[in-house]
Amino acid sequence: MDEGKKTKTIGLIGGMSWESTVTYYQVINESVKNMLGGFHSSKIMMYNVDFAELEENMRSGNWDGNAVILSEAAKKLEKAGAQGVILGCTEIGMLIAQKDSVLPVYDTTIIHASEAARMQCE
Repeated sequence: MDEGKKTKTIGLIGGMSWESTVTYYQVINESVKNMLGGFHSSKIMMYNVDFAELEENMRSGNWDGNAVILSEAAKKLEKAGAQGVILGCTEIGMLIAQKDSVLPVYDTTIIHASEAARMQCE
């Protein structure tokens, strides 16, 4: 890695379940190691939501309640020092967006679709 270049701290809003959060955490760290080599890993802050709360809101049709929980997670990551927020589940992007955070928000639905299109065009 270029010595003058600093890595940024990622804020990860954990998946709709801890099982998917593990996958995002692992893939992010493996990618950083592959890009930077050596013993590098990601500078990452994670806010894992309690899926039971989200599921209860979904069951009762309270999607606004889930949007509040997730946007609050983004705010907590910002206050903790994250420099960008990754939405660690494709469904989260249906509930919060860039307008809900002062940090850059990376919607994994868009990332997945863009990567699929890039692979198709190679």
